[in-house]
Amino acid sequence: MSVTENDRLRFAAAVSAAEARVRAAGGIGTLGERTLHAALKLYYEPDTDLHEVSVGRYVADIKNADGITEIQTRGFSSLGKKLDAFLPEGQVTVVYPLAAKKWIAMLDPETGTLGEKHRSPKKEKPLDALWELSFILPHLGDANLTVRLPMLEVLEFRRRGGRRWKNSTTRLERLPLDLIDEAVLRTKDDYRALLPAELPAVFTAADFAKAAKRSKNFTQKALKTLCALGVTARCGKVQNAYLYRRSED
Repeated sequence: MSVTENDRLRFAAAVSAAEARVRAAGGIGTLGERTLHAALKLYYEPDTDLHEVSVGRYVADIKNADGITEIQTRGFSSLGKKLDAFLPEGQVTVVYPLAAKKWIAMLDPETGTLGEKHRSPKKEKPLDALWELSFILPHLGDANLTVRLPMLEVLEFRRRGGRRWKNSTTRLERLPLDLIDEAVLRTKDDYRALLPAELPAVFTAADFAKAAKRSKNFTQKALKTLCALGVTARCGKVQNAYLYRRSED
């Protein structure tokens, strides 16, 4: 475990401060992901004077003596343009939280009451960040870029409906409950550590999907990212399937 008890206490204090802001602004369901975003911003930089700082055409979540920190609680599809502007300025850290442990509670939008929470079987791992990292592939090799993946316990509030299919639900808010661990991606070895331990020396995409317990679509994006970073490499073909190997250089 890379986080200390002091880190967890600091995180709890940041969550409490963020929750107070949400309550003052109208409560759960009105601010999307803001509780999680605000908590992470306060955790990584408690001084609010260093939040929301203009950098060129953009606004950075944090700019302090350590550089620029950008908190991404949603997708990375629009992050590339910001990185184009931020990386020439110096050190940039992208923070992307993952739900290592998740609880779900349904919210009644009319009464505002919450149903009983239940444990989700889904557990995110650092490997899961590869999906979003594929959207900033040209920037991943930049020496100024660090990716931090706080592994959290979260309570997710959802409501029924809002999508086209029957019995669907819509996520309203994620309330962080605890900081469990944190992974840091900076070097090729850091990315190499994301590979499932069960992978054979030479493997196919199907082998990767089975070892990672992830979908075909996820595996395609993950291997694209890992190959671009030089963590894995194609080394042949068997029938219609590419073969891959771990790169040790």
